[in-house]
Amino acid sequence: MMRIALLGGVDGSWAAMLRAGGHVLTSIWTAGGGQIGEITAALAAEHHCPVFFHRFRRDDLAMLRQTGTGLVVVVGYPWLVPVDPALPAVNIHPSLLPDGRGPAPVQWILATHPASAGITVHKLTAEADAGDILAQEPMTLTATDDLHTVFARTYWRSAQMMAAILADFPRAWAAAVPQPATGRWPASHPGVFTIGPTTRVGDALHHWRAFGPGLVAWKEGEGRTRWPVAVRGWQEAHGLTPGMVVSDDGRIATLAVVDGFLLIEATG
Repeated sequence: MMRIALLGGVDGSWAAMLRAGGHVLTSIWTAGGGQIGEITAALAAEHHCPVFFHRFRRDDLAMLRQTGTGLVVVVGYPWLVPVDPALPAVNIHPSLLPDGRGPAPVQWILATHPASAGITVHKLTAEADAGDILAQEPMTLTATDDLHTVFARTYWRSAQMMAAILADFPRAWAAAVPQPATGRWPASHPGVFTIGPTTRVGDALHHWRAFGPGLVAWKEGEGRTRWPVAVRGWQEAHGLTPGMVVSDDGRIATLAVVDGFLLIEATG
């Protein structure tokens, strides 16, 4: 049994894993801006632990030691975390490190680097995503995978990986190996892909699959920008002007593009 501080967020498979192993959360740190989801709220209630919303600071390490925390686990926490050599800390990263170091590996894996799909559990160090590897598993992507399915698969499998690590943590910690020095590509935050008159169906669907809501925009002819919550489409020859809105009920629009049509469900 380990006493763990969780920085970031997990899904229900993690809740079940912690319960099965008898592990206890001493605190949860989230970047939710004062809002927490149902799973985080349920974890906090089950483990009777506080939820903190401020950015984790070096001063907070002393508080963790006072609560008997023996391990810090970072999952999708957006900020660098200060390291205390006396308090082990691991990060769950959704790529095969050292490939995909940075804040947005899954987007780039789906867009251009499918061979780097996988999960790495590594020691937390002062340099982001650079610590020794405790466990690593590849993930084979399918034609139906997108941002949501890859994250769901990552949560599910990483819970099982952590269960094995926590079962004999001293051994796993001691057996960690340095990351390879070669084969590294950075996973910087992607920019926004904008759908417009020169867009092709395949490009739009590829970017939507990889980047999803918030990173795909549609700029209408008059300059108004709308933010899709879903993008679908098909290739079909037509004599319409690319960029022409064929239909728009205020929620779903059909847009003619260079080589077909896009069905855009959008807000804004």
